[in-house]
Amino acid sequence: MQVIQPWTTDPCLNLAFEEVLLKHTSGNFCLVWQNSPTVVIGRHQEAEDEVNLPLADSLEIPVIRRISGGGAVYHDNGTINLSFITELSYSTDKLLQKVLHVFPRNITSTKRNDVLINGKKVLGTAQYQIGLRQLFHASILFNTDLELLDQILTPSSEKMHRHCISSVIQRVTNLCEFISPVQSIKRFAADLITVLCPDSKPLYLSPEHELILQTHRLADQKYRTDKWNRIRKSSNDI
Repeated sequence: MQVIQPWTTDPCLNLAFEEVLLKHTSGNFCLVWQNSPTVVIGRHQEAEDEVNLPLADSLEIPVIRRISGGGAVYHDNGTINLSFITELSYSTDKLLQKVLHVFPRNITSTKRNDVLINGKKVLGTAQYQIGLRQLFHASILFNTDLELLDQILTPSSEKMHRHCISSVIQRVTNLCEFISPVQSIKRFAADLITVLCPDSKPLYLSPEHELILQTHRLADQKYRTDKWNRIRKSSNDI
């Protein structure tokens, strides 16, 4: 599996890059990356149902739809994102188990591949398949602004009741609080790469590389548009 060196914190470019690698390459890739402050919603979600849009707009935090399903997540420079773009023969369970090698021992996993510490979520996953290829990605709350996360995500009352909580912040926590000795997010990300791809030197793609150029085009045509991000769509439309 080839690691690709992170090259942007622009959420539209990062999500477009996943899709370009999934649909226009045949290799197996691992990405460890970060976004500037962003809300990313699942493929079939409606932004107005999941996000405090007036707050997001006032803080100039974009709300971007991804191609995979699952729930809304908040990213900032305290969040680590992982993406695996592979053939279907790769086991996503085994990939997740590799990730957990650098986590504290007191973790539990759910059937949906969420990872919890003391009953609170520190990692969530989602995936998407097309043809014989798959995208499996995860977000790790390492040192994320949980207060802002709590204010900007607005899940339904039914979902809150199902989890027996009155606010999002009651259900999440930051991984850095459970790591000893203390690590920087940069060090933790480097450890992840070492565990996941010990024999792969990160690949640098120049700004002129065709995959990067394709990514910019897709970001402009899709991920920066209200048609994709905000307007209600049926599952057949997206």
